Amino acid sequence: MLADGKNGEWTPHDLLRTASTMKQALRVSPDVIDRCQNHVLPGSKVRRHYLHHDYVEEKREAWQRLGQRIDAILTANNVVPLQRTA
Repeated sequence: MLADGKNGEWTPHDLLRTASTMKQALRVSPDVIDRCQNHVLPGSKVRRHYLHHDYVEEKREAWQRLGQRIDAILTANNVVPLQRTA
């Protein structure tokens, strides 16, 4: 979490950042990670105007890799559920 948890609860952005980092570890290219996050890509307006490939297959593969990794983590016998404290 941001600031080592000193700023409160987790946010959706924290999960997005974690997912992006995990995709990077799974060797998903930074360009595809950016597209999975719907980031406006850097570069000239001319380039953005002419290059319109939607990367659907690449994004699908990235999300599938992440899902498989999460499944592997959740089905491992070494996962201990955390208890919420008051």
